[in-house]
Amino acid sequence: MVSSATFRSVGHAATIHRQGRAGDERCLLGSQEQHRPRNLLRPSDAAHRPLGSASQILLPGQPPPSGILRLLDHYGIETRGAFVVVVGRSFLVGRPLAILLGLKGRDATVALAHTATRDLPGLTRRADILVAAAGVRGLIGPQHIRPGATVVDVGVNQTESGLVGDVDFAAAAQVAGAITPVPGGVGPMTIAGLLENTVTAAEGHAGR
Repeated sequence: MVSSATFRSVGHAATIHRQGRAGDERCLLGSQEQHRPRNLLRPSDAAHRPLGSASQILLPGQPPPSGILRLLDHYGIETRGAFVVVVGRSFLVGRPLAILLGLKGRDATVALAHTATRDLPGLTRRADILVAAAGVRGLIGPQHIRPGATVVDVGVNQTESGLVGDVDFAAAAQVAGAITPVPGGVGPMTIAGLLENTVTAAEGHAGR
């Protein structure tokens, strides 16, 4: 991360995350059962992620959220005692990230918001860390950001000129203390997490 400007991570790839209806996302994840490697993006990976049931357990190695946490750790962004607003309630990013941030050891106070949240700017302006993961181009502007706050843009939206995030980057960068770009921010961290999980699974399988 470059203070007052941009998080940077190795590479320029970006993860594709699009917000969909809950039923659609579950169906998509379920369809991967027999064909995907054990990269922690399948519902049958035991103790995987919360899919709306309190009885299901979150797996901390889930790639998108764990990549975000590693990014924060690498650049020394403290979560303990911080107020974090996560905008987006998807099963792959928003919900698990909110839970991870609130766990003992992370110790953040977390609000999970979405596109229907009343007075969204009023809520997000209170955040020390703001995560945009709703899949809506330009949802977050400078009016949503407290000066000096950390902004993590997870959204990826295709435009004629290329990929853009959920955050109006140019305007938000004038207010934020640190901000991730799209592409080149969270995406490479997610890819690294997927590769790490795949290698870990392969090593476990070889050791049986």
